[in-house]
Amino acid sequence: MSDSKTVYLVRHGQTPWTAAERVQGWAPVPLTEAGREQLRATGAYLDDRLPDEPVGIETSDLRRASESAEVVADCLGERATITSHEALRERDFGVLQGLDDDRYHRVKRDHTGDGADSLLRAPERGESWRAVETRTLERWADMLDEMALGESRVLVSHTGPLYCILAAVSNRRLEAEMRATDLPEGGAFEVAIEDGESRLVGEGWAPE
Repeated sequence: MSDSKTVYLVRHGQTPWTAAERVQGWAPVPLTEAGREQLRATGAYLDDRLPDEPVGIETSDLRRASESAEVVADCLGERATITSHEALRERDFGVLQGLDDDRYHRVKRDHTGDGADSLLRAPERGESWRAVETRTLERWADMLDEMALGESRVLVSHTGPLYCILAAVSNRRLEAEMRATDLPEGGAFEVAIEDGESRLVGEGWAPE
């Protein structure tokens, strides 16, 4: 048995709102057929790399992530089981949810300010980036504690929580991770955990 653990971080696939560049937040938005096709490619990629033994898939309970997890699970077959976690949800953008990207960037400063301080401020009826970071990393730590040596899991979520995890793994500030890393729809990042230390393996993968 390997003395390391492996987690594949996966972003959900395309939705009607990502195609229209709208802020999704907690909206119950489904995948498009293109999004399902992205996740079929992701599932095939993971199927080639995961061992032929039971694998847990942890997912946000929001619809677009849950549907993505189901597509991946179908590719992995009977060895895959899915568990949903509210802690892996995207940021709650409150009154900013549903805005198109241009409008969001024009008005967000009025709600959360700018610079590092903006990570601490929440839009009306929403949550701050620090709140997202706290709940995400608590679930991440619990998951790693639950995993046995040699075990592999898949974690399906959204850009916000994935940036939080990648920042922690890379020892970067959250805002720096957001600037440095592209998270394509259906993209996957491999994280290896050994002796309590996490590291990225390679530069990530994206469906064509």
